[in-house]
Order: sequence, then structure tokens, then C-alpha cells
Amino acid sequence: MKHRRAVWRALTKLIQVTISDIISISKKLLKNKGNLAIVIRPDRLIEIIELMRKNNIEPKRIKFIYPKLGKESNIMLIEGIKNGKPGLKVLDPLYVYQNNEYSKDLLNYVR
Repeated sequence: MKHRRAVWRALTKLIQVTISDIISISKKLLKNKGNLAIVIRPDRLIEIIELMRKNNIEPKRIKFIYPKLGKESNIMLIEGIKNGKPGLKVLDPLYVYQNNEYSKDLLNYVR
């Protein structure tokens, strides 16, 4: 796990792309009513919503991913629509593990 983090830090320094860059470029590339989906840490929720709205991408759906029941969410999926109408839905949570095995919900979700 530490090795992955070190590799990730090295890559982000090499690439030097911020979430702000990704969203502003997406604004230019998306057609009107086009979708943008991002996987990000939940602690960046406010930042991502503000950046999306600043770039005319309306957040529409959020799904929090939890490693297992009783743990904090460590991944968030957020989807927005360029020039979409306001209206955000928080979808049911997704748990990765149940009884030390991949959950049925996860297996159905990735199929």
C-alpha cells in the first residue's frame, strides 16, 4: 500500500494535473448536456461541487463507496451534466466487502 502511494505521488508530480484542470478541460470538451463522471475521495466533495458549478457542469448524482459496513467512505463517484438543471441525488451506498468477500452489490455494480 505504501508503495502504491509513493508511485501515485510521483506520477501526480510528473503529470501535475489538478482536479480544477480536469474539470475546466471537460467543460471545453463536453457537448451540451454531456456527462462527466469522476472518482474521488469524499473529503473533496465541496471542492468538486464548487468547481463543477463554476464550469457549468451541474452535479447530478453522488454515490459513496465504503470498504465495509461500519467504516467511513473512502471513495465517491460523482456525475455531472454540462449545462444541466439543478437537482442532485445521493444514491444508495455501495459496500465493497461483506463477510470478508466482495459484496453482491459490488459484483452486480461492476458487471
